[in-house]
Amino acid sequence: MDQPTITVEAPVKLPKGARAAAIRRDKRRYPDLGPSALAKRAGCSRQNASRVLSSFLTPHTDEELRDYQENKADILDAKGYQLIESMTQKKIEKMSAGAAAVAFGILFDKRALLVGDATSNVNVRVLLDVAGMIRRDGEQ
Repeated sequence: MDQPTITVEAPVKLPKGARAAAIRRDKRRYPDLGPSALAKRAGCSRQNASRVLSSFLTPHTDEELRDYQENKADILDAKGYQLIESMTQKKIEKMSAGAAAVAFGILFDKRALLVGDATSNVNVRVLLDVAGMIRRDGEQ
């Protein structure tokens, strides 16, 4: 089977941290690109791209990366379920007011997305609720 042709764009001068992020992003998008092509796209040396890839992929192969990409939604669903199941009442009670407020805001927003509510309108209300929770916690 013929592999699709991937054009290697001219390097763009990126800040140091952004080059590593670009290498990781491009490797996820184009798993068949090697270190030389990724380095060229990120505007860095092949050795730098190889170092970034070794820490990014180790101990995973390109095949495992592709498998993850193809099953990402299912994997995230399973991990999300595990996280929710692990939240015991005892753990919730130990959370700081700030952490509880952030968790509440995220859950509230995600619920709104799932049921089709407009999240942009809800965000202001969530922020006001969170501010009130923090204020009340500080007064106690």
